[in-house]
Amino acid sequence: MTHLVADRLKQPGRDTLALSRLLMALPLYALWYALAWWCLARWTQPWIATLWTVLMPLGGAVRAAFRPHRA
Repeated sequence: MTHLVADRLKQPGRDTLALSRLLMALPLYALWYALAWWCLARWTQPWIATLWTVLMPLGGAVRAAFRPHRA
């Protein structure tokens, strides 16, 4: 979804494209984490939802660092 919106705002240069994708992605990720926290907090205790939501980005970074690279 981020790529589709950023491609419409595309200007010359890779730096501009990366920055526009980042600026589009940050609000989407914030909404995603807020929704995940809300769903977890309804199902469990709020401190568990907070801990899980705080650790989600770390898990994503570890996954990205150790995933097999495609040729």
